[in-house]
Amino acid sequence: MIVTDRLASYQVAARARYLNNRAENSHQPTGVRERVMKRFASPGQAQRFLFAFGSIREHFRPRRHLISAPEWRTEMTNRFAVWNQIITAAAA
Repeated sequence: MIVTDRLASYQVAARARYLNNRAENSHQPTGVRERVMKRFASPGQAQRFLFAFGSIREHFRPRRHLISAPEWRTEMTNRFAVWNQIITAAAA
């Protein structure tokens, strides 16, 4: 909270604080994932894993609150079928 005396300069300070908070909040998901995965040998190894894992993770996490239970089950069945095709093709 910023206490002001209605000076114009306080608007600039509030704006700078807003932008800083916005930048910090954009890094939260990566920070949470890095804290959970503390067993990596180096930050570079963690970043390489997170880069690959991000797209795979999103594949198996449909936005559950936007769809009904039957739709979710159908969607997950389809996603696992696609994943099995990818794994089979990669193994061949």
